[in-house]
Amino acid sequence: MVTDLVARLKLLRSRENITQEALAGKVNVTRESITSYETGKATPPLEVLLELADYYKVSLDYLTGRSPYPNQAYESLLKENDITLFNDLYSLSEKDRERAMSVIKILGKE
Repeated sequence: MVTDLVARLKLLRSRENITQEALAGKVNVTRESITSYETGKATPPLEVLLELADYYKVSLDYLTGRSPYPNQAYESLLKENDITLFNDLYSLSEKDRERAMSVIKILGKE
């Protein structure tokens, strides 16, 4: 669970293109705390986990690795074999995600 949390924290911050300093300000902790959460040296307390989940608009289950779905709305829409595609898409940079979505739209029109 801790390794999932570390990976998701790094992924989400990278995807948002936000610095540790800026994120720390958003969730009311120090930059050093963010660093320790992202390296697995410390586990965020529940209050901080809630702040992080709210900031990133994901569920606690996703943040901690208990669910592959960022939030419950996706869980009811996705089939099991869609999870890999979904995670692959959201691990891309924002620019590459936009390119992939353009390709998907083109394919959908064919």
